[in-house]
Amino acid sequence: MILAVMAITAISLTGCDKGEDGNKPESLNIFKGTSWTAPDPVGELLWGKGATTTIEFLDDTNCQQVDFRPGVFILDPYEITQGTYSVNGNTATWIIEERETTGTISGTMLISDKSLTYKKNNQ
Repeated sequence: MILAVMAITAISLTGCDKGEDGNKPESLNIFKGTSWTAPDPVGELLWGKGATTTIEFLDDTNCQQVDFRPGVFILDPYEITQGTYSVNGNTATWIIEERETTGTISGTMLISDKSLTYKKNNQ
């Protein structure tokens, strides 16, 4: 009986292992390191056909939005704005210039609450 209790205790302690290096396993962030691009219908009205907006999830909390304005020739046609984001499963909420957007991954698409559907870029 004592051996059975010791065996169960040993098994339960082994199950609580934090990993070989003693740290907790990293949380799964499916957005980290990914980039998503969507056609920008408002941008097309202002800047011309081919305007896009891209959201890049740089690390666990930082992101950036890259807007491409094809009709701009004097200035840089790319506008890059920094932001932050948080993740809950397959949904991310990002804030860029105080504007909050939420998007959910469905296959190779990121569907936002701002009526934009982003396609995953090849990394």
